Amino acid sequence: MKIQISPFGEFPQTTKDGGRVVQVCDAKAFRDVAANFKAPLLLDYMHQRGKAAGWFTAVSVESDGLYGELDPTESGAAAIRSKEFRFVSADWDLADDDRPVRLRTVGLTNTPNIPVRPITNSKHFTDTKPKTQIQMKEILQALGLPEDASEADALAALEALVNRATSAENQCKEADARRLENEAAAFAEANKNRVQNSETLIEAYKKDPEGTKALIGALKPEAEPARRVTNSREATYDPAGGALTAKQAAEHWAGLPPREATAYYDANRALVDRGLAQ
Repeated sequence: MKIQISPFGEFPQTTKDGGRVVQVCDAKAFRDVAANFKAPLLLDYMHQRGKAAGWFTAVSVESDGLYGELDPTESGAAAIRSKEFRFVSADWDLADDDRPVRLRTVGLTNTPNIPVRPITNSKHFTDTKPKTQIQMKEILQALGLPEDASEADALAALEALVNRATSAENQCKEADARRLENEAAAFAEANKNRVQNSETLIEAYKKDPEGTKALIGALKPEAEPARRVTNSREATYDPAGGALTAKQAAEHWAGLPPREATAYYDANRALVDRGLAQ
């Protein structure tokens, strides 16, 4: 809670010895109070300096006075929420010019000497209990539960929602894995003649599809298998038309088994000799 400790102004006060002073609560005074503040500062009940209603952790000077950051105790928060106490009253040391200079304590009260804002009317006041109730109501509504549903009902609905979300996420992951597996298998099949181990290619693709595509794309394309030439007429066709050159014919002949090579050579002697010479 951030509550007003005192507004700006000049406020008469009766001293302990029966005298009268006018407290000058201006920006200069509150700057001094803030500079001399030491946390934690007690918030008690009616300046009794006994049971704590809370502890101020910081003070600040704002446009309409001095404010304090309050960390209430459980009993102090209950007293404020129930409006058992509606105001606070500052107990501070005065300088020679009757300006507050240092906070000693602040007390919960219903009869403040200074016309301070009611705690629950403070522009910074935050009551956590009503907010929690509002949030719970909104949660129940979002879960499709009635307003009087129990916390156990809400937890069960949340658990079911989480389980459904987890199941959907797992299904998506499985679908993505199957799609990637199929893509990898198709890629390996299309490039099986360019690698020694298709399984290794599949695993590489699944880990890094784009990198694997780039790597395989950088390889030289597989050489076309040599066409078999059966006569010199076919061997002398123009290469642009798809036939073999003499050199290709000779290379083909060189790779044949002995008996086939002899027959091929006899049928294409001049062409093969010329091819070998090249």
